[in-house]
Amino acid sequence: MNQPQPCDVSGDPTETVRVERLIDRKTLCELLDVSGEALRRWIVAGKFPKPLMLGNLQRWRASEYNRWLAERATEQTTRRRLR
Repeated sequence: MNQPQPCDVSGDPTETVRVERLIDRKTLCELLDVSGEALRRWIVAGKFPKPLMLGNLQRWRASEYNRWLAERATEQTTRRRLR
């Protein structure tokens, strides 16, 4: 995925904010091919990042999801090398 892009929100080109894609629970479960209950257990166990709460909505930063995936891939590669 691309890095978050600056977004001018004030009309002043010197003032920018970072806009980042947020992923909802349904999409996340589809990407991971797991149930919502499995995802909940991972979060409670500290095996997956906690969501941002936007009112009653749960959302995850795409960058945190990508980092989590990269860490899992690194762990699997390391385990294979140790065999």
